[in-house]
Amino acid sequence: YVREYFGNTRGWFRRSWRDGSGKRGVWYVTMWVVKSVEVFVVYVIGVVENVLHMLLFALGKRRKLLAGSSTIPDLVVGHRGCRYIKRSAERGGGEIAENTIEAFEFVYQEGGKVIELDTQVCKDGQAVVFHDEEVVMRGGARRHVGDMTLAELQAWGRVEGYDIPTLREVLEFAQKKDLFVLVEGKGSNSHIADLTLEIVHDLDMYDSVMFIAFSYLCVLRMRHLLAQHPGGHFDVCFLFKLRPLCTYRKRLRQSWLTPLVPLAEFFLFYFFWLPFALCLRPDLLGPEQAALAYYPHRIAIVQSLGFNVYTWTVNDAKMGKFFEQNNIPYGTDDLRIMQ
Repeated sequence: YVREYFGNTRGWFRRSWRDGSGKRGVWYVTMWVVKSVEVFVVYVIGVVENVLHMLLFALGKRRKLLAGSSTIPDLVVGHRGCRYIKRSAERGGGEIAENTIEAFEFVYQEGGKVIELDTQVCKDGQAVVFHDEEVVMRGGARRHVGDMTLAELQAWGRVEGYDIPTLREVLEFAQKKDLFVLVEGKGSNSHIADLTLEIVHDLDMYDSVMFIAFSYLCVLRMRHLLAQHPGGHFDVCFLFKLRPLCTYRKRLRQSWLTPLVPLAEFFLFYFFWLPFALCLRPDLLGPEQAALAYYPHRIAIVQSLGFNVYTWTVNDAKMGKFFEQNNIPYGTDDLRIMQ
C-alpha cells in the first residue's frame, strides 16, 4: 500500500520544486500530505484489526481454516468459465464467450477443477446460464432476461454468435468432467434457489455444487429449502462488495477526501456487512478481493467468527499468491495467469 501511494513521491517533490511557489507546486505537496494521512489511516486500521483478532483468539474463538472445512476442492476458480480468452486459429479464432460450455471446457483443458457460473430464471421458468440481466436486441431495444422465454434468449445468443446453455446442461457437463460448480443466483428472484436445488437433486450432485448469491433473499431461500430437504446438503455463500467505495477511491485519488475512503470501507465492512452476515449465517462469506487485499487480519477475523471465505475476481498473479498463502479460494478470469 505504501509503495502504491508513495512510488512517485520523488517525482512529486521534483515537480513541486521546479514549479516553484506556483499553485501546481502547492498542489503536489498538498497531495503528498493527503496520501500520507491515508497511509496512516490504513496503518491504524491494520493495528485495530490485529488487536481485534487477538481478542477473538483470547476469547476462545479458534481460527477456522478453510482447508478441510470447505467443499471447494481447489483454490483457483474459473470465473464464468473464462473471460477474454482467444480461440486457437484451428478453431476459428475470436474470443470464447463466457458462461458457455466452450468456456467451461477451456477450464477443464487447462487443468482447472472448479468453475463458477451465473444463472437466471427465464419467463417460462427455465434456469439459464447467463450473466447480464438485460440484453440489447437488434435495433437498440433492451429486454430483461426474465421477460424472455428460453427459446427467445437462445435465438438472441445465436445471432450474437454463441450458444446459451441451461443450468441443467452445464451441470451435466460438469458431472461428466468431474468439475466442482459454484452456481451464482443472479438478481433477487429467489425462485432460482428452487430450480437449482431441483436440478442438483435430479443429478445427485450435492457433493459437487455450492450456491452463491448477492441477494440475501436467495441465500435465505436456499438455506430454508436445504433445512427441509431430506436428500442432501451443499454449502451456501453470501457475496458482497465494496465496489462503490473502490470506484470512489479512483475518483478521489487526487482529492483531500481520499483518507476517508479506507475509513468508510472499515465501517461498512464491520458495522454493516459482517453483522448482516451473522444474521444470515451462510456457510461462506464472499467479499470481493478489494475488501481483503490490504488487510490480512480481516481474513483471520472472518474465519474466527466461524465463516469460510471465498473471494473474487482476482486477475493479478501476486494477489492470487497472497490468497493462496492464506488458503482462500478465489475466482479468476484466466487460469493461465495464475498458473
